[in-house]
Amino acid sequence: MSSPGRRTLTDGAVAGTIPYHQKRARRAQANEPGKLPAVRKRRLSLGVGATIEEASMSDTRKSVWGGLVVAGLALLLSSQSLVADDDPFESIHVAANRSRYAGRDCPVDIIYTATIDLRPRRSGLVFNYHWERSDGAKSGVRVVRPRPGQSSVVVRESWRLGAPGHDYDAFVRLFVNSGNTHLERRSPVVRVVCR
Repeated sequence: MSSPGRRTLTDGAVAGTIPYHQKRARRAQANEPGKLPAVRKRRLSLGVGATIEEASMSDTRKSVWGGLVVAGLALLLSSQSLVADDDPFESIHVAANRSRYAGRDCPVDIIYTATIDLRPRRSGLVFNYHWERSDGAKSGVRVVRPRPGQSSVVVRESWRLGAPGHDYDAFVRLFVNSGNTHLERRSPVVRVVCR
């Protein structure tokens, strides 16, 4: 039974319309993995020959999700840079007053000096450090509170070692801690030969 002015096809569909099952097949085909759906745009006439193309709602959703992904990546990268900026130490260098000693005047004093360069901060930095020697001995923990604007801190540790007829390869490790930052630096080895 057809309505006046409409032509009925053999499968019951009305001429000029697409049956539901064909629409569904077209949608599934457009959404296949690896295949982007066609962009549907609508032209709006503003009169006097001017038009605007308006994207469909699905394009808007894609734009929103794309913006969220970009914002999320930017946040992740900025949080990683904040972690790096949280480190209060620019650099730490440990040196010894000599690289070698050979002689009869044993024991000998070795003085280890560490220069701890600080990142610029307003105030409130507190850190601690301790030394560990290559013979296993450890110093006590010392707390440092740099003045606002102070750019470096110099700390020293002296070690008296050596006995006639003995050789040593002496070094120290400096451990520096502040908040979640835990650093370790090793000195050069000092060769001590006592005759």
